[in-house]
Amino acid sequence: MKIEHFIWMLGFLMPLITEMLIKATWSRNVKSLMAFGLSLVIGGVQVLLLGQFDMTNILASVGATFTASQLAYDQYFKAKFIERESGGV
Repeated sequence: MKIEHFIWMLGFLMPLITEMLIKATWSRNVKSLMAFGLSLVIGGVQVLLLGQFDMTNILASVGATFTASQLAYDQYFKAKFIERESGGV
C-alpha cells in the first residue's frame, strides 16, 4: 500500500476517532480545534514513522489527513452524529 493511501484511510477514519474523544457539550470551535489537533498528531506520526520528518512532508501529511477527515465527516458521518446527539440511534 502506498503511503498516500494510508494517509487518506486514516483521514477517513479520523471522524470516528474524534467523535469518541469529544464531548457533545463542547462548543463548535473547541470541536474544530480538536479535529485539527488530531490531524497534526496523526500527520506528524505518519511522517515520523516514514523517516521523512521535514516541514514539507509534515504540512502535506497534515493537510491531506485533515482534508480527508472533513470530506468523510461531511459526506458520511455528519448526519449520523447529529442524529445521535439529538436522541436518535
